[in-house]
Amino acid sequence: SPLLVAVFAAAVCAAVGSYCRLRRPWPYVVLVGVIFSHLLLDFHGVRVGVVEWYSGQTLDDQVPSHAAALPAELCVYGAPLVWTLLVRAALWPSVSQGSRMASWILAVLSTVAALTRLIAVWAPVYTLCVLHAMIVLRRHLNLRRLWNVVPLLPLLALGFTAWLAGHRLHQGILLAGRGLDQEAIRVYQSALHVPARSGRVSIYMWMGMSYEKLGELSAAAEAYEKAVSLSQYPGWPETVLARFYARHEGTPFYRPQQARRLLQSVQETGGGGKDLRAAVSRQWEDLRRRGLAPGIE
Repeated sequence: SPLLVAVFAAAVCAAVGSYCRLRRPWPYVVLVGVIFSHLLLDFHGVRVGVVEWYSGQTLDDQVPSHAAALPAELCVYGAPLVWTLLVRAALWPSVSQGSRMASWILAVLSTVAALTRLIAVWAPVYTLCVLHAMIVLRRHLNLRRLWNVVPLLPLLALGFTAWLAGHRLHQGILLAGRGLDQEAIRVYQSALHVPARSGRVSIYMWMGMSYEKLGELSAAAEAYEKAVSLSQYPGWPETVLARFYARHEGTPFYRPQQARRLLQSVQETGGGGKDLRAAVSRQWEDLRRRGLAPGIE
């Protein structure tokens, strides 16, 4: 929410201004720019692009999983921090020639490590670079600068809640796989109460599948439709709901025309990865065999 970020930025600037009594405008400009940069970094296209670059593959899912996004974002967004510390260490007055040369070498090494996109390579190199910079700058560190971590606190809380929601979703999937769908639904419902920024689409989809296996079709339809309403663009939620509408003959939820429209909306996007396209093609073929849809063009 840009409004929420703006309120938070104003509060941080007010706190810094009252404590540090800064009169120059540039520190506030830097603060606001850093805080608002998180909106850009959280754009769907940016997150997907970072994960696809890091993995070297095109994502089949609409939203990157936390397991895929976290190392990719640490690698990409951690690099500027590493480089800034190393450049600061290299250019700091009174630094020995050996330490200066080591800083530049580590800067090049960290760049190469990031380009490998292997966590076993870049993570230890990043750690070594930060330790080197801290040792070089140890006499100039000021504990009063720890207030700089204040803008990170909401991000840490956000990351924890996202992990918690994902963990509960995984628990529910395991329970459903063992046939304990009633218990799985309770876990899914608890995951929905976690204030996470993403993942609700998947929770509603899996919840709908459990309701469907239990024969509670009305609840299943409601969960699937909620997933569709929350989805950013047509994809897996529409495909799952179309399958639901096409398979329950003799019930109020047998709606082949709506299933056809949902599949068409997914086809029109032309994206989503090969798995999604294959699922849509299979459903079209099933509808065609039953005389409910024309052939695939």
